[in-house]
Amino acid sequence: MNKKGGFSVIRIGLIAGGIGIALVVLGVIAFLGDQSARRVPYSVTPYQGAEEWGMADVTASSRSVLFRVRDASPEQVAQYYQQRMNEHYGDDQEACVRVPPSGEYPVQANDPYAIPYEFKCLFDNSGFQTTQYTQVRIYPGFYHPDADINSEGMTVIEYQQRWTP
Repeated sequence: MNKKGGFSVIRIGLIAGGIGIALVVLGVIAFLGDQSARRVPYSVTPYQGAEEWGMADVTASSRSVLFRVRDASPEQVAQYYQQRMNEHYGDDQEACVRVPPSGEYPVQANDPYAIPYEFKCLFDNSGFQTTQYTQVRIYPGFYHPDADINSEGMTVIEYQQRWTP
């Protein structure tokens, strides 16, 4: 208070300035924390019963993770990931996409890795000048003479993950 019983303009200015500086510092800390959290792959909970089948680092900031599921069709698995997308985005605006939309691609007998159709679901968690997403590909398994590669009768789930290094 000043001598006349009122508030001092200087004190009020110093208090307001201190609060402003504190808010700026907290904002910078929150921003840096958010940026740091996007420097790892975005994790999506795999379908129940899915077994990890392999992982490969594509670059320093991208990788591919494969899962196999027994006793579940690609449609059932895609429905599970659609529910996860609804939770992630908070609505049902984003959807898993079937490619092709109906029917199947012709599969060449001499191409053991050909798939007749797939579902793609994108979980994007990118932010200001950062990239962090996981694209989930779901497709029917295929026969391969190598038992480690054979996924006939199963559903394959592939996570294609990218993030900011």
